[in-house]
Amino acid sequence: MKPPVSLENESSMSVKSFISPDDFTQLEVYTENGIDYGKVRDLVPVLAQCYFEEKLPITLSHLQASILLCMGLQRNDITYIEGSMKLERQQILSLFRKVMKKFHKYLYDLLTKEFDSNFPQVREVTLLPHSVSVDDDLDDGAKQVIEMKKIENIDVLNPESLQQFSIADREAEFEHSLRHCTMVSPSGLISVKSN
Repeated sequence: MKPPVSLENESSMSVKSFISPDDFTQLEVYTENGIDYGKVRDLVPVLAQCYFEEKLPITLSHLQASILLCMGLQRNDITYIEGSMKLERQQILSLFRKVMKKFHKYLYDLLTKEFDSNFPQVREVTLLPHSVSVDDDLDDGAKQVIEMKKIENIDVLNPESLQQFSIADREAEFEHSLRHCTMVSPSGLISVKSN
């Protein structure tokens, strides 16, 4: 007997060529006792053919292989298998479900490997401590902001730039108003009449 040919050696496209995502979902639900045998009946001949052509490296007992042969390749119903193998219906269905679980596990592992290989591998990131402490970093940032504000305010405090706000040719009027002012407000503000 020659060793089984693994589908892992072939591309996973060969798996996708004989089992659709819907079929795989049905198989999964069946193995979890979610649906009846009739829902996966169409998939059994394909899986049986792949198994007996040694494309699926799954180990089955002789009894499990016989049931798979009868149900998958010979397409016999359970009543026929009961009579020919002298097994009870529940026993046949239990063995069949075990076979389907093995198929599901193998196909799941195979598809998971393919899925993982299509995504970039996660790199491990090594975090190194920062060479500057948080306080020092904050102090440096504050110093930079203060320096920028000083540079911006140089022109504001320049006497030449303040000249635009001075009262031009009004000194005489200002002095005249101060002489006639008899009362200074408590705030120290003096108002000058303008034209």
